[in-house]
Amino acid sequence: MRKMMGKHEHVVPRANGKWAVKSEGSTKASKIFDKKYEAEDYGEMLAIKGRSCNKIHDKNSVIREVHCWHW
Repeated sequence: MRKMMGKHEHVVPRANGKWAVKSEGSTKASKIFDKKYEAEDYGEMLAIKGRSCNKIHDKNSVIREVHCWHW
């Protein structure tokens, strides 16, 4: 099994109804989106590039889905 390379990405809700993608351990968002599906796609792209996971939170900040790419 290969070790994951990058930090996990998190799709998280913002107070203004928007969605952000944040790298694990980061205090700032990588990018902010109007739609959740846009943030999910961006987080997936970053996770694939970094051989990590995209963790998708619901509107209450609970992780509901995890998609990992480590090969």
